[in-house]
Amino acid sequence: MKISIEPAAMEYIKKNGGAVYLAYRTAGGGCCGGKGILIPDIFLGIPKGEPSHYEIKCIFDISVYYSNDIKALKELRINLESFLGLKKLSIIGIE
Repeated sequence: MKISIEPAAMEYIKKNGGAVYLAYRTAGGGCCGGKGILIPDIFLGIPKGEPSHYEIKCIFDISVYYSNDIKALKELRINLESFLGLKKLSIIGIE
């Protein structure tokens, strides 16, 4: 899977005291078990630190779009959207 972060999105994350970490998550399941895939964890609005220091409320401005089968994704894009003066990060999965 290719992961791309739009430069404006990365600048927004850093400016707001956030960070991006790439972490393995397990997807899938069933009789064959899950498969580890690399996806980004994005933390915003509080000081940088270990991921365990973050609370779930820090991801309030992220929209996530993804395939039902995340293992099939070819690309994951992180973009910065602006709407009526408000800025929001979007994470978009592309099959």
